[in-house]
Amino acid sequence: MLLPKDFISFMYIAMIITSVVVGVIYTYYHWSKGLFGKFTSLALFFISYGLLTIFAAANGLFPYFPWLPRTGLLMIFILVPLIFLAVHRGLRKSPLRKIDLLHGLPGFLYVINFLPFWIKPQQDRILMLDLQNFAKYDEGWIFPAYSLSIIAFIVVLGYGIRIFQIMQLPSLEQTSPYRKRKVLIFCLYVIFLITPIILSWTGHYSGAKRGAFNLVFILGNLIFFLVILSIPELIYGLATKNKVHQASNILLPKSQKRGVNDKDSPKAIVPKEEIIKSNLTEEEAYFVKKLNAYLDHEHPFLNVDFSQTTLAQGIDMPVYQLRKHLKDIYNNSFNEFINRKRIQFLVSQLKNKKEWRNYNMGSLATEIGFKSVNSLYLNFKKEMNTTPKEYIVQLEKSHATTL
Repeated sequence: MLLPKDFISFMYIAMIITSVVVGVIYTYYHWSKGLFGKFTSLALFFISYGLLTIFAAANGLFPYFPWLPRTGLLMIFILVPLIFLAVHRGLRKSPLRKIDLLHGLPGFLYVINFLPFWIKPQQDRILMLDLQNFAKYDEGWIFPAYSLSIIAFIVVLGYGIRIFQIMQLPSLEQTSPYRKRKVLIFCLYVIFLITPIILSWTGHYSGAKRGAFNLVFILGNLIFFLVILSIPELIYGLATKNKVHQASNILLPKSQKRGVNDKDSPKAIVPKEEIIKSNLTEEEAYFVKKLNAYLDHEHPFLNVDFSQTTLAQGIDMPVYQLRKHLKDIYNNSFNEFINRKRIQFLVSQLKNKKEWRNYNMGSLATEIGFKSVNSLYLNFKKEMNTTPKEYIVQLEKSHATTL
């Protein structure tokens, strides 16, 4: 089979090949990086499938690909929930739950709508499609013509609002910048994809305008994939060195907390991480570096369901070896170590972000991964030798005296 050899067809093929290459490279480097990596990887492959469908429709190739007709818009109903779950579950380090199956409802309704069409013989399906106006979507069983375009717009708008709300949560303030950029790029791309849906809805996708639109659409997609491909931190998941290892996240032993300024000053209470073992082996030094890079960069401990299994997977290490290193190097169990990390994070937020001092204790406990206010109080008192409320009062007094 020879594809049409005009410029638009060539650009379509280049766009699809680029999308597949980006998807393969991205998946190779991100699939093992939790739910965020998995969901965004799947999103890229669904995009490639959708682009293949659009290419086949625009060039009259459905007789050669009989399974493609009316599956293109389905990509929107799958892609958008995937991006949402990447943010809602992936960035928040929260495990999938049964209720997340509801995010498949838009795609399920779409499949039900076109089921009578898909079970028809191949030739009957091809004859039903008006290739000169393939964007009508009027072969559905449940929804009238063009209603799917409206539903797709509503789905994108609704999920877009929720993603924006989740990204504003205090617990995601420390999310790595490169992941935030990925979310932004994916969201902008989905908005870009809505353009052909709106055009088909309003009837403007026809005649001489189609060629110009195809060229703009192709160039927009190529820019999207080339941007991802050209930025190492996006395609490979690399992080800049100054963001992985921050001096403020290294802890002093408790014995060094005394005698720094006045005992009532919050500056005298500086949590620091206690490495009790001297002369670390090469393996142990590598463990400390890898552990700090993961925890300081991803902040997975802010999730209430964070477990030692999750941590072991995050740093690619057996659970038994993780427990041994935590005991030998820090003299901590997993829970002790993670609870200290949570308190360290909270202290940093309280010192540097005034709005955190206005939260009630229940909100603070939830934001840093504790299941109850009591757990917050006990661990804060253990680590800081004061309560969260007393510490906030000290911070406010210190701030007032500097004005």
